[in-house]
Amino acid sequence: MAEEGSDADEAVEMRDLADHFEMHAIGVFTQCYSGGEERAKRLLVRVSRNWGKTTCLRLALEANCKSFVALSGVQVEPTSFV
Repeated sequence: MAEEGSDADEAVEMRDLADHFEMHAIGVFTQCYSGGEERAKRLLVRVSRNWGKTTCLRLALEANCKSFVALSGVQVEPTSFV
């Protein structure tokens, strides 16, 4: 959405929000992963109707959330997730 903003200020604000939520996603996934790798992996690929019948991993990839995708827990057996 940041790239589709009508003005530069709006685009900056949306990018800031995207970064903010990416940092929260990293924190949540890191906590989940430290509590159990297999369960965290399942969270990555769980299809949710609330997210348009997609997975959080697919959303992260489509949003170009490089920091999230680069997490070691996300990189475990990537071909089975993507």
